[in-house]
Amino acid sequence: MKYRSTTLALMLPLLLPALLYANVSPPQPVKIFGYELEFRLVKEGNTQYNLLFSSLRERGLTFELAVMPFTRILRDVQSHQHCIFPASLNAIKTAKPVYRDLALIASDPVDHISLRVFTRRDSPKISDLSELNGKRIALWGGLSEDIFLGDIDAKIETTPDELIRLRMLDKGRIDAILGFTPDVSLAAEKLGIRPPHYDETLALFHDEGASVVCHDTPPNRQFLDQFNQILSELKTSGELRQILGEHAELTR
Repeated sequence: MKYRSTTLALMLPLLLPALLYANVSPPQPVKIFGYELEFRLVKEGNTQYNLLFSSLRERGLTFELAVMPFTRILRDVQSHQHCIFPASLNAIKTAKPVYRDLALIASDPVDHISLRVFTRRDSPKISDLSELNGKRIALWGGLSEDIFLGDIDAKIETTPDELIRLRMLDKGRIDAILGFTPDVSLAAEKLGIRPPHYDETLALFHDEGASVVCHDTPPNRQFLDQFNQILSELKTSGELRQILGEHAELTR
């Protein structure tokens, strides 16, 4: 009996940690909701941002990536402590005013994106939004025409992707499109057509950083610190340029 008591006493220091933590779940990986972008981020694909996340994971960053439509992301993230990519604090709060009251944090930007007014090469560039009055305009369904076009008196068509908008523009069915760089250039390459042009002095969003935006929580802060460190290494080595291609405008 004494032998058993002595053995149990010796084993208790080894058993105690297991007993204390047996019912404690391991920390869950940060969940990122990724906007579905035909040429940059898709489900189970190898587009630019897909390759970026693969490279981040290879370097030890732990996360769960769920690619889904823009409208669903804005609805779900509002009530869950998750992250969004690609986004910026300014873009989110402009597109969805209810987000202005949330405590959000952002990673360093991966690259810059801009929202421009594109026209065919045989048409004049649009240098002021007032020039869109009376024209036929196509824009992505996730954009609010009230926010970006205000009082412009134009015929507005919403479409789900860049290819549709570019085909409409190329065939003269519309006069202009509101589109993002570099997505429009990538779509033009896919279609084998000359990319439409735009006036560089006019931008509805200009040089917005494509970042990971998260609810401000300790796990998310730790995740973004690790994300930023690996991203910096990818920029310094030149690998990020190889991943994102020639049309991307990288940040420093």
